[in-house]
Amino acid sequence: MLVSAIMPTADRAAYAPLALDCFLRQTWTERELVVIDDGAESIAGLFAGVPLVRHTRFTVKSTVGEKRNSGVNFARGEVVVHWDDDDWSAPDRIEEQVGRLLASGKAITGYHRILYWDEARQADAALVASFAAAGLLLDGWAARFTPWGGSRCRRALSP
Repeated sequence: MLVSAIMPTADRAAYAPLALDCFLRQTWTERELVVIDDGAESIAGLFAGVPLVRHTRFTVKSTVGEKRNSGVNFARGEVVVHWDDDDWSAPDRIEEQVGRLLASGKAITGYHRILYWDEARQADAALVASFAAAGLLLDGWAARFTPWGGSRCRRALSP
């Protein structure tokens, strides 16, 4: 099953190499990275010769949401995950997300607990969404979009 990771970006050349490295280290083998770039300078050169990456250049500034939606339209995969240009992802992230998505039987899932690196404290910090109170947890996953980047996983719906 092909998984499309959508990475909206603009003027983030310093961050994109880490995002690409994290993507290339993923254990899920059937994947593509769809990069939507509307920065002042294109970062297409970072992806040259990388067959798993499709870079699309927008010449008109777009919102992150517009870029994400365009990425979904360009995606070839049955499953779409968000891939933020400034996030680090563990090598099994896609495999873990897709596994939980399929096991849930739902069309969409999202993490309810995400670790972030706190540079000032030099330690990780966990953010936990309060979905349990709203009855939105499914086997440890939220049954709707969460507000944090890189946390969503959606399965294509049949018409």
